[in-house]
Amino acid sequence: MSLFNFSQTKLGREYSLTFFCALRNKDFIAALTPFGFKVNRDKSITWVSEFDTVFTIKPFKQEGNELCGYIIHFEGEPKTLVQLIGHTLKQVNPQFVNVELSINDGYTQNENISKAQQQSFKQESMLGIYSVNDIGIVLLPEGTAVLQARAKSISIAKVNILLKSIESVATYFKKEEVYDLFTCDTPLLGGLFA
Repeated sequence: MSLFNFSQTKLGREYSLTFFCALRNKDFIAALTPFGFKVNRDKSITWVSEFDTVFTIKPFKQEGNELCGYIIHFEGEPKTLVQLIGHTLKQVNPQFVNVELSINDGYTQNENISKAQQQSFKQESMLGIYSVNDIGIVLLPEGTAVLQARAKSISIAKVNILLKSIESVATYFKKEEVYDLFTCDTPLLGGLFA
């Protein structure tokens, strides 16, 4: 799970995708730096947009004999994530095995469990573990909801479909943003016109 840096996210939600490809980290970095990625001290690479969209790819600590593993950490809209993957990773022929979204919008674990039960999600063998269709749901004690889809090989096209499925389940664990159109007191504007 990708929760080690989760508290540092700006949006309260982070996508993590695990994939394998035939390129060693040195060659992988060389293939992606022309797209504007910057190399970090920990041998990961990061691309940041002017809108603070953060796209980081971190290699596994140990390289495999045939395939090397990488984890994408992404903060931003799922459509942007799919576009970035298609634009930057298509050339390295990635084999995705995990697509995950971590959400912490301020609900407690009990509130999240109540939401899962209201939706009749299938409860698994442990407290806070649910599933719906092919999406696994882990509701952690500190209030984080982790939504996961796993398979042996997920294509780039299938990543888009899985992200849509995950987003449809995620709506139950996200707080709705309320906009007051009459005072312009919104989370985005911070009441600048009030």
